[in-house]
Amino acid sequence: MQVNFSVDDKEGRLQGIGASEAGAATGVNPWKTPFMLWEEKTRRRDPVDLSDNESVMWGSFMEHTIADFAKKKLGMNLRRTNKTYWGEGQHSFMFAHLDRLDQGNKRIIEIKNTSEWMADKYGQQGTDDLPLYYKAQGWHELACLPTYSGVDFLVLVGGRSLKQYTLNRDAELIEMLQAQELDFWMRVQEDIPPPPINKADVESRYSRAESWPIVADIQTVSNVKLLADIKARMKELKAQEETLETGIKAFMAEADTLVTASGETLATWKIGNRFSSDSLKSKEPEVYERFLENSFNQKAFQTSCPDIYKRFVVPSGARSFRLK
Repeated sequence: MQVNFSVDDKEGRLQGIGASEAGAATGVNPWKTPFMLWEEKTRRRDPVDLSDNESVMWGSFMEHTIADFAKKKLGMNLRRTNKTYWGEGQHSFMFAHLDRLDQGNKRIIEIKNTSEWMADKYGQQGTDDLPLYYKAQGWHELACLPTYSGVDFLVLVGGRSLKQYTLNRDAELIEMLQAQELDFWMRVQEDIPPPPINKADVESRYSRAESWPIVADIQTVSNVKLLADIKARMKELKAQEETLETGIKAFMAEADTLVTASGETLATWKIGNRFSSDSLKSKEPEVYERFLENSFNQKAFQTSCPDIYKRFVVPSGARSFRLK
């Protein structure tokens, strides 16, 4: 039965595949494999609780700010919706919760808040040059809202640059996505796991051992020999690495930088720094309290008060060796 439920309703999400899960179901999510999602949907694995994750909390908080900015500065007519949208027919297991709608232009609005070190995952704004897992999310949403023409992604990069990307309806790609998700959902219904695709999948899939042998085929015999050779070489290289690093450190002694005769830096061996929240709490309790949520929000404090932050950065005591 297709009903409305909140995006945080864990039981509700077991009824089908959500838009944010489309990438995992189709194998394009770099953080969650189809097998991991299958384990969640078949109650073999609890979904990771991200409610206290700082990045997720900031994303939720910034969603409203970004939407307000888009309405005031970009003139976009955005509307919130609490509805759960469902697919039709054999794809009625697909559902979507949307950030916003632009009903006048029949566009779905997705709001993303990303860090600067993820900026290279996005191409020229105004295009659909987005990470593939976001494209999968968009196509999934369009499958659930067949009268809408596309998805506009509003992406705040590094807290200071808002970029807009456009994913228009593509019937062929949406049908391909639906077919892949249908195959995945049939596996959930029939309790047939997807093939494991990484080490974690294999170890979870075959966590039990039975006391009987299995005869290796020719390919597996070859793989075992190759793996043994790689491990032996890695062990030898690790020993060489330790010997070379020890010699370089002994030569540097108390110097923190190693340079060539022309002044080019070869390596550093410096005492690292760390931020002391305990010292801030002791000396600036009012400032500390301003950034105290479930725990001290160091990222927000560093961004808002960079000069004060620097005063409470102290040596960590340990030297860190790095090659340039």
